[in-house]
Amino acid sequence: MQVVTLIQTKGGSGKTTLAMTLASAALAKGHKVQMFDGDVNKQLLSWKPSFEDADWAHIEKPDWPEDLKIDEPPVDVNELYAKLDELEESGTDLVIIDTRPGSYESTEDFANAANIVLIPARPAQAEWRLVLSAFEWMTALKGTLAKGERFPKVKSVIANVPTKIIKAAAGVGSSGSLPKRDQDVLNNILETPHLDTMIPNSRILENLLFHGPLPTAEKAHRNGRGGKLMADHFEDLKDIAVSLYDEIIEGDEQ
Repeated sequence: MQVVTLIQTKGGSGKTTLAMTLASAALAKGHKVQMFDGDVNKQLLSWKPSFEDADWAHIEKPDWPEDLKIDEPPVDVNELYAKLDELEESGTDLVIIDTRPGSYESTEDFANAANIVLIPARPAQAEWRLVLSAFEWMTALKGTLAKGERFPKVKSVIANVPTKIIKAAAGVGSSGSLPKRDQDVLNNILETPHLDTMIPNSRILENLLFHGPLPTAEKAHRNGRGGKLMADHFEDLKDIAVSLYDEIIEGDEQ
């Protein structure tokens, strides 16, 4: 079982969208997912109600996937570890813990319980300082542990990325075509421990609360009248999400 904790020192950084993207990927692979919403605005807990209330017009809305559960996290750290043991015994494949912005002791507990801590990194100058601060926080947390004690891997995920920056990072075309400020931020982020898969800027991802998990929405639109174009968009994003998820799985096996 993989436990992924998402952190950032400021709200609006894309943690919740990243959490929903990862859950979508796991579902696409037939995995069982448990999400814990430790954020202050409880968007994850509103995911299922928002999905069920959304108007899909002429597309028949499917049922919420049975293999995706969302709850509030245990408050006590001992209860947290007991719950994780219970989930693993029940066959859960992925646990995602979304945390509240800022440096809190509870967030540190969630980080210590994870296999990997992910820091969403938007390629913008103001956001870069937040990413660096989050890495420094995790380094300081690791320093409080006894020598040899297990600590999760910490990686950034470059998200909400414009197409020109994705192409520049992949070496498609000339990175010199980027404005210097964008190029500098991209270079800074790429110097951090990061996952290679980038999450593009997408209206669909911004509205996952209403669309639901990517594979669920893709299948519904694929079967709906005139929904092929939207289904193709969902599929493209699902493939990117799966690529990101595979990196997490493969990295833990190394």
